[in-house]
Amino acid sequence: PVITAGSFDSQNTAFFDKELGAYRAYWRYFTGGYTDERGWKPSGVRAIRTATSKDFLTWENQADLAYGKAAPKVQLYTNAVRPYARAPHLMLGFPTRYQPKGSQVEPVLMTSRDGVNFKRWEEPLIPITAPKDRDWNRSNYMTIGVLSLPGKPDELSVYATEAYYQGPGSRIRRFTFRVDGFVSASSTKGELITKPLIFEGTKLTLNLVSRGETRVEVQDETGKAIPGFAVEDCTLIKGDLIDHMMSWKGGSLATLAGKPVRLRFELREADLFALQFVP
Repeated sequence: PVITAGSFDSQNTAFFDKELGAYRAYWRYFTGGYTDERGWKPSGVRAIRTATSKDFLTWENQADLAYGKAAPKVQLYTNAVRPYARAPHLMLGFPTRYQPKGSQVEPVLMTSRDGVNFKRWEEPLIPITAPKDRDWNRSNYMTIGVLSLPGKPDELSVYATEAYYQGPGSRIRRFTFRVDGFVSASSTKGELITKPLIFEGTKLTLNLVSRGETRVEVQDETGKAIPGFAVEDCTLIKGDLIDHMMSWKGGSLATLAGKPVRLRFELREADLFALQFVP
């Protein structure tokens, strides 16, 4: 064994992280666990632990995953952590939250940039009652992997268990996400302003659903609109768009690349899922 401190009766994973240049492992852990001469003794609450390795034999930097002070204290079973193929600097995870009443689990979403500190959304991705025989049968463990299937360019597939404990017919069901559509900034009539950021590329692409007319402004780091890229210079956005190329009277964003800028979104009946600067 190369990792011994843990409780390994569920999804324990390891993979090579190209961005890190090393292996990562994620496994089940009890926060109050301890090791004595007889081995690992679990106690406390179910949690997830991680470590890194250059050779898959010596594992370093062991740490419990952290979710920020505001995150509620919950018990987490499996992790399903993997780099997101469309943005490999981001880790996606689908841990299953344990509900002691009825011994049920429900998956949630979490993301990370360093593999240890995660932002976790508490809304269950699959409610325990969907469908009927998923309830109270330890269903909804998410399998590992987010897949892009042939012929389905605008959706991503994930898989979860059903009828895991008692049956009948234990199985795995496919569920779908919109491409990059895990979380959105949603507004009826409002605005979103990013932190100052530095980008590479010449164009901005958006993934959004805009039922009203949405606009985007490019500002300098002080919050002043850049001439040619003000909100009134923007081409209106409306529709269900996966990879929408933004345009302004100012033309290409090439002259702004490498400089700190802010993006200001005027959202009208809109859900903004993702943005990316591209060549």
